[in-house]
Amino acid sequence: MPRNIFQSACALVVSLAFGFFAIHQAMKFENQKKENGSRMPQSSVNQIYLLLEQIEKDLHNPQIFNRDKAITYIKTLTESAYNLDTNDIYPDSLDEQKKFAETRKDWMERLFRIQLLLREKMLDFQAEKPLSEAQVAAFRNGNMYLSYAQDFVLMEWSQSQDLTANQKMFASEFPVTLKNPGHNNFQLNPGDVILVRGGSFISATIARTGDYLSNYSHVAMVIQDSKGKISVAEALMQEGIIVYDLDKYLSLERLSRATVLRPRNSADGEAAALAGFDIVDRDLKAPVREKFDMLMDPNRKDKTYCFKLVKQAYQNGTKGKIILPTFPMTFRNALAGNSLFKGMGNTLEVGAAPDDAFFQPEFDVLMVQRDISQLKKDWAFDVAMSSIFEFIHKKYEYKTTLGSTAQAKIAYFLNNDLKIPMKQVPPGVSADVIRLVLDHKNVTTEIQTYLMKLMNANPKPMAYKELEEKAKAYLTANQQKFFVPSAPK
Repeated sequence: MPRNIFQSACALVVSLAFGFFAIHQAMKFENQKKENGSRMPQSSVNQIYLLLEQIEKDLHNPQIFNRDKAITYIKTLTESAYNLDTNDIYPDSLDEQKKFAETRKDWMERLFRIQLLLREKMLDFQAEKPLSEAQVAAFRNGNMYLSYAQDFVLMEWSQSQDLTANQKMFASEFPVTLKNPGHNNFQLNPGDVILVRGGSFISATIARTGDYLSNYSHVAMVIQDSKGKISVAEALMQEGIIVYDLDKYLSLERLSRATVLRPRNSADGEAAALAGFDIVDRDLKAPVREKFDMLMDPNRKDKTYCFKLVKQAYQNGTKGKIILPTFPMTFRNALAGNSLFKGMGNTLEVGAAPDDAFFQPEFDVLMVQRDISQLKKDWAFDVAMSSIFEFIHKKYEYKTTLGSTAQAKIAYFLNNDLKIPMKQVPPGVSADVIRLVLDHKNVTTEIQTYLMKLMNANPKPMAYKELEEKAKAYLTANQQKFFVPSAPK
């Protein structure tokens, strides 16, 4: 079916700029129909940029964007974004590429401003009256699409310019690092919270297990001792609570995304940093240290995990003034039909995931860094994980292999020291759960590897929907290899 100029322009805006309120703009372009082909005409990137400019203005207009219209406004366009293919979102004519090269700096800056603005709108609406779960879901989904839009721009940009990030985290400049224009101090301060996306299948699982899709899988915190020395603390699956010198932490590994959240009240941050140090110090000196909680229950007394460490530090340091999270992750959909989730023994309907910290009202988004060398890998993991979870929902369980069964038993009897294929399950986990995680790993990494081959073979950045269609087709073709029907209740 032929598509008019607006529809084509809107398609690219939605993917690259989230495309807020495209329906509102439709009449403006109704007389610009193009009867032949589905690609937008050459030199349309300027029109798209003007639309993006209008979008930013619309978000400031309460007549257009308000709490009552937010769900429809966001949902309509995120669904449109999902339904795009690669040809819709890639400026491949010479004129389009030239225009995009001229404006991509503005694209990136404006996308980030819109993301910050959308977050502020969410927090403003919440301050007036608590948002419904549907409203929270819409805002979180919108934030995810904006993040993916920035990924896409960076991936396209990297095809014509080296955008390799500095090995040291947050040492790179624009466009690899996006900084909030409302701040001028970008050195890490006491109480700063660091959100990251790890590169393993476990990280991808954490980011995709909850009812809200997430861009992050882990959270750390800048703590401070009584003498003023700062360091970074986090809770890891294989080691529990651990602390690093600041410089060492910033040089640990390359991550596709890393975001710094700064407490709006510096006194709250300093108090939380001191409380965080006390938590870490007590645990490191305890005869029996807290084990890692794979089920992410922030209220559990005998176990810990990354978010709980930050939650406790802020709650203790501010004497209950700041209690995280304001917008907790829910797991109802996973409990209803995710055989992996249930097989791990989770019964928690409402918990707290790393991504929850991004929307905490007491924090500002200070800066976001991306590493182009890791983005494709994590995109493939995201698509693989979402596709698998949708595929198995209420229907399938992983097929157990002799290899995973043997590895799980050996790992269990070696006190869960998974040096054999992986070392990412904490001590105390049963052999059955270890086996389930290994089965999950085998399927996930095969799909991710398949998608990576497709992405590397394609000269254009591929659309999310196209990748997901490829993943689902691969899962269907290998259904009997990967899965067995779920046991009846």
